[in-house]
Amino acid sequence: TIAPLAAAGLLPPGFDGVVETEIRGFLWVASVEYAANDFLLASEYSRWNLELLTSLPNVFPDTRTVNERFYVMTSYRVTSWFTPGVYYSLLFPDVDDRSGRDAYQHDLALTFRYDLTPNWLLKHEGHYMHGTADLVSALNEDKDLDTLASNWGVLLIKTTAYF
Repeated sequence: TIAPLAAAGLLPPGFDGVVETEIRGFLWVASVEYAANDFLLASEYSRWNLELLTSLPNVFPDTRTVNERFYVMTSYRVTSWFTPGVYYSLLFPDVDDRSGRDAYQHDLALTFRYDLTPNWLLKHEGHYMHGTADLVSALNEDKDLDTLASNWGVLLIKTTAYF
């Protein structure tokens, strides 16, 4: 691919195939959590400012992106072994582009946590999703994210063992 780029005048004379890149990032997070007895309420908001600079901006244009993310969740320990919960989160990969199903993702989830032993838990989660921003095309038959269903769901079962 170097020869066509050189013929088009997009490479500097004597280009050796090395492209230098620099990623600048400023990520900030604000969070709050309230816990009283068996009740938990937590929330978080963050913005990620990312900039990609290259030594070949004609071939690999410099980019700047600011994304925004937020969640709020609550849970209540009903018994020593059972804790239901609910949370809502949102993601905007680019705060300057909030239109189209691939430009946002809202997630509303219901969770059920079971403490099977003091060191082992099982969790069920049901998610209702609106938007496709955090999906990967390669995991969806290489379809563009803006062509996937805007409303979808996922059911998860996960386990954690710790020592």
